Parts: sequence; C-alpha cells; structure tokens
Amino acid sequence: MIDYAKNIQAFYERDDYKALAGQSGATAVEASFKDLTYIPRKTKPLPGMMAGTMLQEFALQPAQPTALYLHIPFCNLRCSYCNFYRNPFEAEQVEEYVQALLAELDFLQQQGVFAKQRPEAVFFGGGTPSVLNPAQISALLNKIHSAASLADNCEVTFESSIYDLSADKLDACIAGGVNRFSFGVQAFDTHLRRSLGRLNAKEEVTGKLEEAAAKGVKVIIDLIYGLNGQTQAMLLNDIGTALACGVSGMDLYKLQILPKSPLGQAIAKGNIKYEYNDRMLAEMFVAADALLAEQGAKALSCCHWAMREDERSGYNTLVKSGANIITCGAACGGHMGMYNYMKTMERSDYVKKATSGQYAVMGMGKHNENYLLLEKLSGQCDAGKLDFALLKQYSDADWESLLAPLLEQWELLDLLYAVDGKYYFTAKGKYYYRQMDRVLLTAAECALYGKPGLMEQAGQKMMGIMKNMK
Repeated sequence: MIDYAKNIQAFYERDDYKALAGQSGATAVEASFKDLTYIPRKTKPLPGMMAGTMLQEFALQPAQPTALYLHIPFCNLRCSYCNFYRNPFEAEQVEEYVQALLAELDFLQQQGVFAKQRPEAVFFGGGTPSVLNPAQISALLNKIHSAASLADNCEVTFESSIYDLSADKLDACIAGGVNRFSFGVQAFDTHLRRSLGRLNAKEEVTGKLEEAAAKGVKVIIDLIYGLNGQTQAMLLNDIGTALACGVSGMDLYKLQILPKSPLGQAIAKGNIKYEYNDRMLAEMFVAADALLAEQGAKALSCCHWAMREDERSGYNTLVKSGANIITCGAACGGHMGMYNYMKTMERSDYVKKATSGQYAVMGMGKHNENYLLLEKLSGQCDAGKLDFALLKQYSDADWESLLAPLLEQWELLDLLYAVDGKYYFTAKGKYYYRQMDRVLLTAAECALYGKPGLMEQAGQKMMGIMKNMK
C-alpha cells in the first residue's frame, strides 16, 4: 500500500519548494517560477533494436485511442526562430523519402499495427508537408486509406506554409480526405513576416486562408507573440484579421528563443537585442485571451481556440492524453502501448531502413503502470482545467487533497479558481501553464514513488542535460 501523503511531503519539504510553487510578480499579470526540467521517472530505457517486440505486443492490444503522424522534414524556407530545420528542399531526396514512407506504411500494416486500431486523427507535420507535389500527396493519402481503417469522422490535418500550398496541392489534399489545414502564419504584418523569413505579404496570406476556407475544410493558423517589433495592438489586430478570414481555430504561441536557431544565435552574439520581458509577454497573452473570449472563441487548451463547434484539435488532444501515436518518417517520436520511442534522426538512415523492412527506431522506453495517470494529469493542465475525479480510474489516491498546498498557492496567485471541485485556469494561469504542468508532475511522482535516491537523482540530472542539448 502506497502512503501517498507521506511520500509527497518530501516535495513540500524541498528547499526550493516556494520558488517552484510560484511567487507574486511585480505586477498583477506576473508570477515568478523557478525553472524546472521535468524528466519522467521509472521509465525503463531500451535499445531501438527492440522495436520489433513493441510492434508485436501492440498488434495484440485491443482498440485504444490512436493517431497516425507522418513527418515531412523538408522546407523551402528557413524561419529565423526555427531550431528544427534539417533538410532543404531537393526534389530527388523528397521523392526518395516519400517512397520510404509508403514502404513504412505497408510494413506497419503487415505487422498488424492497424489490425485493431482505427486512427482517430492523422497529422502531416514537419518541416513543411506542403513541399510535396500533388502526386506525392495523393500517393500518401491513398496508402493511408489502404493500410489503415480510419475512424468515422477521422480528423486529417495537413500542415502547410502559405508559400508552398498551390491550388493543385490544396485540391489533391481534399480529394485524398484532408479535412483540416494548419497554416504557420505566425504574423500577418508584412514587415514582421519578412523578418521571420516569410516571403508572402499580408494580402497573399489572407487570400490563401480565404481560398482554403471556401473549400469547406477547417483552417487553423498559428500566431506567435513576442516578436521584435510587434506591439500588443498588432497582435490583437492579427487576431481580428484571422477571424475575418473565416479560420476555424487558432494557436497562440510565445516566441521561443532557441539557442541553435538563427535568431537565438544572433541574440547570443549581440547582433539583435530582444525587446520583451515576462511582464510584457504576459500582458500580450492576457489581452489576446480576452479578445478571443469576447469574439466567442472556445478555449480547447491553454494555447488553442476553436471558432467552429466541430473544431476539436483532435490530434493534439490525443497526444496530450496518452493515446497511441504511430509515427512514420525520420526524426519523430511516438507511443505504442507501454512503450515510447524515437525514430532515427538522419533522413538517409531512415530511408535505408524503411525500404528494407525495418521500423527505424533509435531508442525506446517502457513505461510503468502510472504512465496513463501522469499523462491524464498533464493533459488536464494543457487543457486549463483540473478535474481530479477523472483520475480515480487510474489511481486510488486523493489527488485534490495531496496537491492542496499547490492549488491554494495558485489560487492566491490568481492562476486558477475552483468551481464545484474543478479548477479552471485564468488567463494568467494559461500563460504559465507549462511551468505549472512540470511542477504538478514532479509533485505527483513524489507522491507515487517518494523522494528519488541519489542514483536516480544523478540519472535525472544527466537526462536533463541531454534534453537541453537537443
């Protein structure tokens, strides 16, 4: 019998607990959190060569929530903030890669991966999937339909840049079953877009969004706040522009200054001075959240809003709830049953293995029995609503009582509020939800496993260093 209450005291007795739980900031929209890197405990590392075992076990499992992800690691343009640019567009390499994806889908079908699972969402991500030509798009979509039996009302999303998606590509996507397009707009202002490496002017962007929306499919856009030269008024105007274009949903992301990106390197060298502090960024987000609520948008998560009743952000919801994520392609990670895994990072290595009947996994981990509990808790945090009653099927612990000191502190900081036993994130809480998520998971693992020993602490520290090096 686990003594959860005794175990979690080790978390509340940490020397840095007050800093982790958050303190008042200088203004009403600010809070101060000590940075915390979260690395899951009790996951057993395994070599990639055990991918066959994972596939065999997964093929025998009963139907479960499942999504399919296809990674297209090519781009025609490099955005200044991007840390993930790996392969410039070269037609011959793209065709070779597409053939490998087709072979991999055949292989997964032969292994029985889709025998009992009906994907509820399919997601083409990247990179930039819209670098594919119409024939390649059609071939991949046709193969998906022949290899897997998709769920009724399956959400099929295709990520795209404005620059790459021509009318014939748009039509090929829709003919193949794509019902949702996700455009990385980031900003509408032409000058801001050019500073990011985006070539299309505002008028071209709005025209493309309206063209796609007129086809009857869902149109989702990403916007970034915290760009140099961007004012709060510009961000709010961008939201208004998006709504006028008839978008179905919107993601709002804070600019992440990644050290290996062109922007991160320029700031590190002193060539560019970043203009924003936490207060300014929080104020921008809170104002944006208020405008979206005023316009009738429904917050599906702390960073995604729906403008249509049928927009459900299915793929991201599945990812955040511990569903199976079957991945095709290089440099992407997934989850099957009790295993998570990472595919080989190198495109050429992936192509070689995929075309020779191998699932190109470079590393794996096996979860313990608490995996789904922790995923569900994290998913609730991502959604901005904590409902501990829903965790009872995964654990006999009283999580509301165990986490009460944290919840009380976050109410004092105006990060959340309680209604009938549920905890709803405020706009301020949505802004800080990532920090809150890491703290919740760290506290929950302490309740489950107790204080980590010296060997485990050393392993966690090493994993954190490796994670930050990526």
